[in-house]
Amino acid sequence: MGKPLSMDLRERALAAYKRGEGTQAEVATLFGIGEATLRRWVRRDRETGSVAPVMDYPRGPAPKIEHANLEVLEELMRETPDATNVELAERMEARTGISVSAPTISRAINLLGWSRKKSSSSPEKPRPRILGIFVRAGEPGSER
Repeated sequence: MGKPLSMDLRERALAAYKRGEGTQAEVATLFGIGEATLRRWVRRDRETGSVAPVMDYPRGPAPKIEHANLEVLEELMRETPDATNVELAERMEARTGISVSAPTISRAINLLGWSRKKSSSSPEKPRPRILGIFVRAGEPGSER
């Protein structure tokens, strides 16, 4: 979404339309704006008395994991530090009833300031699955 058009332009275009300098289409063309834009400004002025841009609308969907559930996720991470994001999502659903995906768990972990640090495995004895542990960024052992 681009930057809102200036208040000066909004007020001048609305004033010209109110003075009867043309139809909405003609005034819109005169000021180099879209007809639908002028129509919205006229409606907004009629409904609110202002043509100021609306800035308090929601931006995107609400997060599925809210603050209280972030604490539950952190608890789960401490209980099972080697759990994958899929396993954490399953445990999260079992504990809270909220169904979330592995990518949602990953974003929540980042939001908490945690990162996954893989445990080292020796080259002599390869493991079938490298277990991960969670560490908070900036704490000892978080260096890669």
